[in-house]
Amino acid sequence: MSGRPQPRTGKAPQLESYTKADVENMKRKNTSRYFVIMRNKLYDVTELRPRHPGGTSVFDFNNGEDVTETFDSMHGGDIAERMEEHLIGRIVSEAERQRAQPPPPAAAPELTMAAIQKRLQQPDKAIILILFGYAYDVTEYAYGHPGGLTVLWNHRGKESGEAFMRIHGLFAKKEVKRYCMGRVVDAPPTKPSPLVDAPAPAAAPAAAPAAAGATPYEQARLHAERKPSQAPPSQEAPRGVARQRTRVLTQFYSTSSKAIKYLSFASPERLPLLPGGHVRLLSDPAAGEGKFYTPYRVEETDFYVALRKYPGGVTSSYLFERRMGDEVQYEGPFPPAWLAAEDAVLQDPARPPGQRHVLLLAGGTGTCPMYSIASDLLARQTAHVTLLISVHTSFDFVVDLELQELLREYGPPPPESRDARRCYFAVRACLTRPPAGDAVTWVKFSKGRIDAALLASLKLPPTQAVVICGPPGFNKAVAASVVEAQVCKEELVHIL
Repeated sequence: MSGRPQPRTGKAPQLESYTKADVENMKRKNTSRYFVIMRNKLYDVTELRPRHPGGTSVFDFNNGEDVTETFDSMHGGDIAERMEEHLIGRIVSEAERQRAQPPPPAAAPELTMAAIQKRLQQPDKAIILILFGYAYDVTEYAYGHPGGLTVLWNHRGKESGEAFMRIHGLFAKKEVKRYCMGRVVDAPPTKPSPLVDAPAPAAAPAAAPAAAGATPYEQARLHAERKPSQAPPSQEAPRGVARQRTRVLTQFYSTSSKAIKYLSFASPERLPLLPGGHVRLLSDPAAGEGKFYTPYRVEETDFYVALRKYPGGVTSSYLFERRMGDEVQYEGPFPPAWLAAEDAVLQDPARPPGQRHVLLLAGGTGTCPMYSIASDLLARQTAHVTLLISVHTSFDFVVDLELQELLREYGPPPPESRDARRCYFAVRACLTRPPAGDAVTWVKFSKGRIDAALLASLKLPPTQAVVICGPPGFNKAVAASVVEAQVCKEELVHIL
């Protein structure tokens, strides 16, 4: 059987059970998805949000909530019937779930791969995974899987135990036991199953305990201090850095260029990445071939990277060819060369945040670490941030949608409406090789390079830090222009 799965027909499967705590957990780990509860049933309404006649704010406000009374008062029966297309489960109490727990999977019958393959050919399009030599029928759960249906469909009938353990947390590892069909006698696992033989998956040993009461930012810093302080420009990782395995979860192209692609990678726990930090993705682990990338988005169980494919680029070409489910090795995360939290000039207590300013200068994909730093500075309200981006054409931006979202939240209002205590965000673009008629529609732009004349024309406020990230030639030229334009002193210029 081949092709994409289609909605199944015939007898409806038993609904998956969710507690209110499960719904909150799904919201936290999948911030782009939206759920509502009606009559103790759970609906995934993500697809309905963009085309809802009443706007999207009602979804934002009621995400994960019981909307039975509100829905009934505003919608007719025909709409209620169509909602069944988005039904993914029923809401139960924790006590009900405990009573419904099946016997332990160790007592399940033995199966053969031939029997499983025969089952997969049936019209109801079952989804059976092999985890450490045991078969799990996750068909009932698949259509509400937080990670999407496709990744499960691509692993039907395949041994996926190692990937499952890396990607999922304790909750999923506990829940999957409910779907165990039995041991597959002709598909012996490479090691005993932690899902069957152990009461709970063993936690990975911590390299060092986090400081008592440390904030997530401080814990990330403790993690980073166990690694080298700066990635060498040769793209070779320092010796002794542990490698980790991950898998591609999603992939999609930029809306403006087929040379730019975005990938998300699985992470068993939140990647302890500092603002502007990076990982080294390996294209040839045996030869040590790899390239540094800054994840622009980090969530509880995954992280996102923006790639630009370069002619002759070994690692970028390799990553462009990866598909969902493919394994990739990486090293890190590594801390950046500059941290706002450790900059004594920027953090001077005599200067309130509303009187601080950080200038970020990005060339090409160097926009990713700049976006990471800007997001952190603005979320913490540490300083005003100005970002200048240099790209060849308007088609060469990366994370432009994320930047527009940051502008919507922190962009400066008219002068008469500004709050002196609030820190704002400004962006300017420079197109260095624009074709005739090329323009940027979402931000102010100019044609030409970032030089001293341009910097002087911006009339920037007193600046406590300038951070630059781009190709080596760009970094050197822009750093000189910053000093020439007297934006700040040379010792306040930092190159990532």
